[in-house]
Amino acid sequence: MVSITAVSANRKMTRTLFRASGAVNRLRGAFSHIDTSGAPFDTLQFVLMDGPAGYAHLEGTRGGDRLFQVHIGADHLPCGPGQERAFVAGLAGAIHGALDELPVSESTIRDMRAAMERVNTEPDAPPNGGPAESLGNSGVGGGPPSVS
Repeated sequence: MVSITAVSANRKMTRTLFRASGAVNRLRGAFSHIDTSGAPFDTLQFVLMDGPAGYAHLEGTRGGDRLFQVHIGADHLPCGPGQERAFVAGLAGAIHGALDELPVSESTIRDMRAAMERVNTEPDAPPNGGPAESLGNSGVGGGPPSVS
């Protein structure tokens, strides 16, 4: 399971994440078919943080928790009304860049990258059905991203 959330003083970013939630949820759902049974976590949470592009910090798990956090710098993401498409494209790029840091096999990283390339995050796209979704750029959607 993948979660995407934000911890930021930038209210424009959190509002843009909310407005783009349909596309963000489809991006999140792209990973649902990937087997991570050998990974040291059950939930992988990407946390958008105030920080520069390319920043990725593995927070990991705490105690017996199976939630693995990856903090991603998000200062570079375009934010504000009408920026949802560019925001999700930038978010996908930031996640793509952070995948190499994960404590999973190379084949799992390849599967995750391929899944991101196939997900359709266009406005009004149907929910992601797994690995066969079409490639899209990004877009807007309704409702808040799920924090699982």
